[in-house]
Amino acid sequence: MKNRRIIVFFAMMLIIILTVVIYAANNRNYVSLISEIKYSYENDIKINVDNLDLKKEITIDNSSNFTLPEEYFALGYNLIQDNDKRGIDYLNTAFELMDQKTDFYVKYITIKLLRNNSDKLENPSEESRYILDGIKKFNEKDHELHFLNIRELFVKGSDTDEGRKVLIDSIKYILDDEKISSESAISSYRNILGMYYIMQGNYSDGIENYLETIYLGNNMDDKYYLNKALIDLGTVYSILNQYEIAEEIYEQAYDINHPNIEDDNFMKLYYYANIIECLIYQKKYDEFFDKCNEMERYIDKYYVASDVIESSILQMNIYKVKAYLELDEIDKADEIINRLYDLEYKVIENYFIDSDMAYFVILGDYYYKKSNYEKALELYKRVYDSEKTRMNKNAKEEVLHKLVWYYQSIEDYKKSSFYSNQLIEFNRDESSVVNSGYIKYIIDKYEYEKELMLASEELLKNGIEISILAVVFISSISVGAIVIFMLKKNNKIDGLTQMYNREYFDKEFYRLFKKQYKNFIYHKSSYVCMYDIDNFKKINDTYGHDFGDEVIKAIAGVSKKEVRYKGKAFRYGGEEFILILKNINEKQALRIAENIREAVENLSFSNQYKVTISVGITVVEDNKDVTFKKVDKKLYTSKKNGKNKITV
Repeated sequence: MKNRRIIVFFAMMLIIILTVVIYAANNRNYVSLISEIKYSYENDIKINVDNLDLKKEITIDNSSNFTLPEEYFALGYNLIQDNDKRGIDYLNTAFELMDQKTDFYVKYITIKLLRNNSDKLENPSEESRYILDGIKKFNEKDHELHFLNIRELFVKGSDTDEGRKVLIDSIKYILDDEKISSESAISSYRNILGMYYIMQGNYSDGIENYLETIYLGNNMDDKYYLNKALIDLGTVYSILNQYEIAEEIYEQAYDINHPNIEDDNFMKLYYYANIIECLIYQKKYDEFFDKCNEMERYIDKYYVASDVIESSILQMNIYKVKAYLELDEIDKADEIINRLYDLEYKVIENYFIDSDMAYFVILGDYYYKKSNYEKALELYKRVYDSEKTRMNKNAKEEVLHKLVWYYQSIEDYKKSSFYSNQLIEFNRDESSVVNSGYIKYIIDKYEYEKELMLASEELLKNGIEISILAVVFISSISVGAIVIFMLKKNNKIDGLTQMYNREYFDKEFYRLFKKQYKNFIYHKSSYVCMYDIDNFKKINDTYGHDFGDEVIKAIAGVSKKEVRYKGKAFRYGGEEFILILKNINEKQALRIAENIREAVENLSFSNQYKVTISVGITVVEDNKDVTFKKVDKKLYTSKKNGKNKITV
């Protein structure tokens, strides 16, 4: 009996050992297959399954015996390498079998290949499903260790409305389920999410994500994503025709330097790509060509040939064509068109996001100028038809105007009427989308702007025929409200007045001197205007601090209303205020100051008290301390000479 037990024991041990050996062998085969998959993908070659000691042949005939996603992947991958459409079917099976335990790179490469080969699918919209369903197959470790790889799946997403919605849902799934914890990863995803919201016309959510990225970036050593979000935010202002604000944001982004030279070079190039677009749409031709020259010198100095460079050079040349057409210098436009061989193909191959739509509008304008109306209409209609899935609203609006004008010019009033109605519908849709989006955002998120936004909402209820200019105006106010919220979070806003505070003034004043030399080049100056409330101590002593606060807030309101986009208004401390007025002359600066002084004098309070201010103005010189002492002295002179005066 004892011997029998010993035999059974050793038999069981032998079975366990054999099981471990077989498992180890299979595991080695499994690991070697994964390594071969990764190596082959990185080198764009077939998987050499003959070199692997696999128990199963990776062939179509043997596919019925497959059980692992890696096996289906290897077969599908090799078939795709041979341009065999059946490869997609096997990749699909691999995709269905994958779970969170599957090797990361097998999942990542499978999703990427299926997305990139979506044109071979019976239903190309399946591309979107691979992203959303595929993201859920990654585990938390995958998200933490490989977020840059996963992020890459979103950068070149679908050019359809449905596809972008899926990409948005996928990124929100990662953020909402807290799959990642690093600020760098969160910033990266928020930046991409903002981009897709803006492309969908959802400006409020897009701006929120950009601002959150900027807010996170302020607390990080690496300013890469902050830098990119700033430029993207500037582009939103440009879309809303708030070009001066856009330029200011671009310049702030340009001032950021990165220790990593590749990051720094990319951000500078990204700045140039956006600023030249902003300038050309303002018809600032001299500044546009100056920036193009700067961009070319920068590329020559820092870059080697790459897809990014080719796309950037293409963009710059397309916008040069636009400039030359508007300047009626057709020969120079001809020169660029002739130099860029096979231009339409290059546009299709090298565009970023929806820039090809804008490029086709410009090319259409070129052919129209050359009296090739058939080609021009072909390009215009390509943009019009593409917008149904591509959501490039700016390009659609521009091309609708061109189609209306063209058919009117040839007296084809039926087609002209059709495109006119399309334009009217477009403006109605934009009125509703832009305003309701902003109103909902501001009311839900930031209560201190309630009255303004409710007024805007009421305006929409009473008249949906609101013009597109009013839409842009209301939108820009809303953007400003969002920016105020974020500035509060960054300690840049004074709580009582909602003006910029002293700390932010110190930073802006310092930045002004970094840029003043540029202003002298263009023969433009900047001015500092300092003013305070006359007899403010008496106001507080006589009527109390609550009334004193009421006076301060009233003067802040007057100041902000007058300055608007001409500069920035700050509460320097107590009853003292400062304006920074950029790129204006003395007469303009004096007019702004006089308007504020007069408006304050006409303020009406319940106790009938008449409030006045004394003002000092000086031009910004090349020394910060000298400038500040001069404006302070001029304010003192106004006080000394009887108050309620301006000294320049």
